[in-house]
Amino acid sequence: MSYIIFIQPLILHQVGMDKGAVMVATCISSAIAMIFMAVLANYPFALAPAMGHNFYFVYGVCLALGVSWQIALGANFIAGVIFILLSFWGLREKVINAVPYSLKNAICVGIGLLITLIGLEWSGIIKANPNTFVTLGDIKSKPALISIFGLLLIAFLITKRAKGAILIGI
Repeated sequence: MSYIIFIQPLILHQVGMDKGAVMVATCISSAIAMIFMAVLANYPFALAPAMGHNFYFVYGVCLALGVSWQIALGANFIAGVIFILLSFWGLREKVINAVPYSLKNAICVGIGLLITLIGLEWSGIIKANPNTFVTLGDIKSKPALISIFGLLLIAFLITKRAKGAILIGI
């Protein structure tokens, strides 16, 4: 999960946020969240910002809708406060239970596909195309070759049941 310390600043910098400040804020907020989780819930579990949320924040809100990162961050804070209040009153669980299981799975798949598309675009394997939405990029470029090698290495290590296959491939 340590990758978030380096990836989140790169993502949020695209809308003007300071990379160093984002890195420090990520470390501090993750540490505070883990301490609260351990002390209050008696469930020591590592917590960090979600990648899907980062991409939605940058690409879905700031860039697509033209909202400044300051306004979007304020809205995110307000949503967090509402979420805490819903949890405190027990309404969060009722809302989550009201969502059908198939829709929960579809949301997870959608977030995964979004992250996959962004990763493939950043690596140069695919690129935007106004006619077909996406098209094959320059797969002979260094970033694309490194990404393809990493994916093949991860797949190979997973088939061999190697511990830490994804971390090694990264």
